[in-house]
Amino acid sequence: MRPDCGAGAKGEPELVAFSTWMLKRKLAYRLYLATIRFEGMAWLKIRRKLLNLPGANIFANAYVQGTPKVGHSVSFNRNCFIDATGGLTIGNHVSIGHSVTILSSEHGSDGIIQHQPMIFTPTTIHDNCRIGAHSIILAGVSLAEGTIVAAGSVVTKSFREPYCNIAGNPAKIIARRQAFRPGP
Repeated sequence: MRPDCGAGAKGEPELVAFSTWMLKRKLAYRLYLATIRFEGMAWLKIRRKLLNLPGANIFANAYVQGTPKVGHSVSFNRNCFIDATGGLTIGNHVSIGHSVTILSSEHGSDGIIQHQPMIFTPTTIHDNCRIGAHSIILAGVSLAEGTIVAAGSVVTKSFREPYCNIAGNPAKIIARRQAFRPGP
């Protein structure tokens, strides 16, 4: 039975399990919000545990909404706004600078403004990317491996070519690089 059908939880183990899971998830998120302003490595570890993002460093005032899929060695620097409600996947070794906004949802644009539905579109940032401070990545964007987004850029479309530097509003390719290959 679906949890929103209004039936009682007695005798329905899957509903009880779902309710318990939701309660734990909500409590963990409330605790995360309570820790959002604290500095220091201990608080970083606590936020990582509360959001269940073992491969991420979430610095003070970084607000994560929803549940992103995050690889290892990912950092969300101070004052970021990360919207994962529409689906957000971030690869390994990604650095997200100060005050960056990453969106995976937006409002529709037909009809009366106050009645616009939310449109959820997955956003993807592949491995080895760096997002510069104060950049904005809009919903539905995909960044290829090794992309560097210059500070203050507004990324409105996907970039599928790997190892590019992009900049501007709207962002465009300003340089191409060779892939980094670590030595033996």
